[in-house]
This record gives sequence, C-alpha cells and structure tokens, in this order.
Amino acid sequence: MADVTLNEQVLALMMDGRTRTITEIARHVGAPEASISARLRDLRKAQFGAWDVKRKKISESTYGYTVTAGAAKPKTRVDREEDAFKAGFEYALELVGNMPSPVDTGDLEFIPRVTYAHYLKENEG
Repeated sequence: MADVTLNEQVLALMMDGRTRTITEIARHVGAPEASISARLRDLRKAQFGAWDVKRKKISESTYGYTVTAGAAKPKTRVDREEDAFKAGFEYALELVGNMPSPVDTGDLEFIPRVTYAHYLKENEG
C-alpha cells in the first residue's frame, strides 16, 4: 500500500464538512500543529486541488476550519501521477518523433535485431 501523505490525511479527515481546530486535526492525524496549518494552506493551492478552506473564529484565540471543494475539481494524487506520466510519455514521443530513422540514414547497426530482421524480411526480393 502506498504511503499516505499528511495532506491526504488532513483532507480525508476534513471531507465530512465538520469544523475543526488546528489542535483537533493535529491530534487526530498525529502531526505538529504547525504542519497542519501549512497543510491547510497547501490545500488552497491549485496543485493540491484548490480546496475551499474556510476559517471561523470560535473563541478569542481559537479558529475552526472547514474544507469543501473549490471552484476547480480537486485532483487526487492518482490524477497528479497520471498527469505526470502523460507529460513524460508525450515528451518521449516528441523526442523519438524528431529522431531520424536508422533505416533512412543507413545506420542499421542501431536497429534492434528483431526490427532489423523484420526490415530485411520485408525488403527481400
């Protein structure tokens, strides 16, 4: 099973729509309050899903936070990994597409044997 990030833990906890203090969130996920505060800031950023993180004053020195879906559809870690894979794959295709074919250049020693054998078979006779 893949490791769950602190962002994912905080988000999973907050998805029920309940208002919680930083202290409550920290106690639930087992992380320092400063880390929870930073993760709540992260959740507002587009790269983490552009969640709507609302702060509400509960007492003189205590604030409660709620998290709801923002304007953009939040991306999961799987979505972000898929985006990165697609970008890498498209880049690789672009690199390969810009390379001259070994057949066209006559540089046949760089063609893998199966491909070279196929080339010879296709071009005999």
